Amino acid sequence: MAKREMISRRKKIERIGETRIMNSGLMCKITEYYNANNITVEFENGTVLYNQKYQHFKNNHISIKNGIKIK
Repeated sequence: MAKREMISRRKKIERIGETRIMNSGLMCKITEYYNANNITVEFENGTVLYNQKYQHFKNNHISIKNGIKIK
């Protein structure tokens, strides 16, 4: 297994479950991590957003406007 692939797998494992409070004041958690340009997040109210960027998550810039409420 290539070193780059091992690092990528480690990041995926470490980032799933990571939580932050977004600018809206709601807590948001990473539920799926494919790569830095494709993560799935779930807000504390049950809204799920697909195809988000990790950079936006890290900077608390994910907006709940276009999410799908699943709960």
